[in-house]
Amino acid sequence: GFSKFWYEEILKDYSFEIIEITPNGNWFSYVGQEATRANYISKEFSKRPMGIIGKAITFLFAKLMDYYSKVNKNSEEVAVFGYHVIAIKR
Repeated sequence: GFSKFWYEEILKDYSFEIIEITPNGNWFSYVGQEATRANYISKEFSKRPMGIIGKAITFLFAKLMDYYSKVNKNSEEVAVFGYHVIAIKR
């Protein structure tokens, strides 16, 4: 994906005025989503699905990431799902 800084630079180069750049998610929500996919990915790409303990651990880890996502302090500087960008051509 593209970073906030990429959008700022490219849009400026093409004479756009940025009205708003809003991150979609943050590092915690991103990692939490990947944790919820762990069983499928392990089954699909290693042919070894997780057992009940692995499923429980990934479930708890995803819940922990959800908590941290709610008390997040700028982790979107590290990773996000993407950005919602509103810009106007000058």
